[in-house]
Amino acid sequence: MKIWGNRSVKRRVHRAWVLNFVLAALWVSLPVANGAESSLEHWIQDQTKRSLDFMIHAISPSDGALGSVMASPSRSQPDYYAFWVRDGSLVMREVWNYRSVNGKLAQNTLKDFALFSRRLQGTSNWSGAAYDLGIGEPKFEIDGHPYEKGWGRPQNDGPALRVSALLGLADDLMRSSDREFVNQVLYRAEMPARTVIKADLEYVAHHWQDSSFDLWEEVRGDHFYTRIAQWRALLDGAVFAQRMGDSSAAKFYKEQSVLVLGSLNAFWSGSKGYLMATRNRIDGAGDKYSSLDIAVILGVLHSGKSGFPFSVDDDRVIATMFQLEQAFDYAYPLNREKTNPDGFQMAPGIGRYPEDRYDGYRTDRQGNPWFLSTHAMAEYLLRLRGELKAQGGVKITDVSRPFFESLLRTNLRTKRSLQAGDMTFGALLKALADRSDAYIRRSQFHTDRSGHQSEQFNRVDGYMQGARDLTWSYASFLSLRRIRDHFYE
Repeated sequence: MKIWGNRSVKRRVHRAWVLNFVLAALWVSLPVANGAESSLEHWIQDQTKRSLDFMIHAISPSDGALGSVMASPSRSQPDYYAFWVRDGSLVMREVWNYRSVNGKLAQNTLKDFALFSRRLQGTSNWSGAAYDLGIGEPKFEIDGHPYEKGWGRPQNDGPALRVSALLGLADDLMRSSDREFVNQVLYRAEMPARTVIKADLEYVAHHWQDSSFDLWEEVRGDHFYTRIAQWRALLDGAVFAQRMGDSSAAKFYKEQSVLVLGSLNAFWSGSKGYLMATRNRIDGAGDKYSSLDIAVILGVLHSGKSGFPFSVDDDRVIATMFQLEQAFDYAYPLNREKTNPDGFQMAPGIGRYPEDRYDGYRTDRQGNPWFLSTHAMAEYLLRLRGELKAQGGVKITDVSRPFFESLLRTNLRTKRSLQAGDMTFGALLKALADRSDAYIRRSQFHTDRSGHQSEQFNRVDGYMQGARDLTWSYASFLSLRRIRDHFYE
């Protein structure tokens, strides 16, 4: 099997997919919700096309390795022109989720990503040796060479997210009888592990208890986002390992997933009333004292699973989301503007955490709202709506009651159950959808006319700043769009 193939041909194939992907997206239509303003629906459709275009052009850039993903084209003030395992994995998940546009080309792009990932795993770096602690290295040059400067390392969410990004490809290849690529590149039941998914699973299973830096690369300790990503990778990885005949490993991964899930309970603070982003802090940014962080919601969206603790309908997650909304509504002056020029409601712009000192350029100023955080709130509300609708009701608890009362603007009794057919439950479902749209309008309000979205928008005047065309901003919008489509099905 010729793994790498002809690079020039692969470049042409990738560029063809960019054109094919975006042209196909032009035919994607979004039904207009009954009673919703058409301008928002049309903007969502246009922004989907633009986000797809910007995201796909970030993959395999001309001066980068095949399968790499640039975090941003910004090369100075700030320099984000590099590959992060986390960002790349989240982007590849959206490539796979949009495979209905062109399944074969999406499959080939994830194969490039897998090959690039195998190369990185086999490269010693400042986190450690190849196929060992080096798997926790968060960042590489866009051409695949190690990043040889000081950084917050290791970051142990990356390997777990990469497992989740590649398992869909592996399943698809197994169903289509393309087992050669799976066995040579993705998963082979042998030790030491030299295939991408297997090596990542071994790293996660043996190092999930290790301290690492958080997804914002600022604090070393134990992190909710990292742990829930590790749990999901081990849970799903155990199933795939069993399918590959790796029974002893499957058993070990499943056992570790149970332990990881149990460890997540410790992140709940009853006194604070929310899930803390970090525990057992060792060092890092000193201003982050509340541990209230959008990272918790991102973790639930990226790695939560319906029917398990810490899914979107978990009361602790609901309470955390509400605390975040209140904190950021108060923190940013721009959030005093509650309606858009058409008179429709806008929800608050959402940042990373209230004490944030990174403004996109320096770490000694004041933080701002981020597009990906604001998109996350919109997506979360739609996912919560979908989960409650599927369940046919919701039980109000002391933990969730403040949010539901605020949303419905009425008093609710604890332990009251709202059921399908109940007018209050119907009003709740509508209010969740309306609130999600209000967050989308906030994103729309700060996006420029060409659809560009940077990392942040200023907390006072609302203009974009920080890394331009942040690829994760576009991936987060596309994830939101997918979930919103289900709302209209």
